[in-house]
Amino acid sequence: MKERTCLICGRNYVKVIGVSFAKYCSEECRVIASKKRYTPVEKTLKICPTCKTEFLASKKNQIYCCDKCTPSYKRHQENKSLTHKYICEWCGKLFYGGVVRNKHSYRFCSRECSAKHIAQVKNDRAKPLKYVGKIEGWYTNICVICGQVFMDKAKRSCCSVECQKEYNRQQNRQRAEQRREAVYKVQRKYCRNCGCEFTPTVKKSKVFCSEVCRDKYQKRLQHIHAKKRLRGKIVDKNISLEKLIERDNGRCKLCGRVVDVNDYTIRDGAFIAGAMYPSIDHIKPLSRGGVHSWDNVQLAHCRCNTLKGARGA
Repeated sequence: MKERTCLICGRNYVKVIGVSFAKYCSEECRVIASKKRYTPVEKTLKICPTCKTEFLASKKNQIYCCDKCTPSYKRHQENKSLTHKYICEWCGKLFYGGVVRNKHSYRFCSRECSAKHIAQVKNDRAKPLKYVGKIEGWYTNICVICGQVFMDKAKRSCCSVECQKEYNRQQNRQRAEQRREAVYKVQRKYCRNCGCEFTPTVKKSKVFCSEVCRDKYQKRLQHIHAKKRLRGKIVDKNISLEKLIERDNGRCKLCGRVVDVNDYTIRDGAFIAGAMYPSIDHIKPLSRGGVHSWDNVQLAHCRCNTLKGARGA
């Protein structure tokens, strides 16, 4: 163990292991040292140059006694004071205000005058202008979308953002159509039904110019296939739907319910049969060698006949 000298009283002492105060000889000296360490700063007496009053300065560089005596506070108060004269742009009334910070400060004496000025500007912008060309660096343009005349420092085709967006949409559609025509220009085809020349715009494998030609072509094919199936077979041309209804007493031979002659609709000039509408059903289908005779036909609903399909009775 080494002897040490106390920093407070100067007495020599031996440090004891496990004791916290290693620099001092006792607890009393340690408490005195802590008090000296946290003593408040000594304040100096000064005179404020603004209000000429004496005050105790807590900092070395403190000059003024409070914030109100500083030059920045004085300058701010002068700007806030209504000491400057202005003239209202709307009513021409004289009023007082502070220092002008920007070009929009103190233009009007009240909010009512400001609102009236804004309304007048909107009305002037809404009025249609006459096209007079270039005037002192300004161009009078005509909007290509809404047709309104407006003035601008550059030659523009649209008067607003909405018109510009619509103009861009139209331009994009035109470019897309031009690209589409360029792609399908070399792919001109002839319609299978009417034989006219057309350009496919949706599918490359399109073979009809319209849906009407497609339906006519399919019906013609069905008629041709039906004739091929009946070629060389017995065909009774006296068979009709009215006679078949009388023979079978108006009941379906597949489900046994009564048929409804009025169950149909006409849409765009086309006859559309309903589920209960009567139809001629071949007991032995024509595709399986059946014939169109009274012995091989029976009355059936359209729905029942469709569900039966090409199956035999």
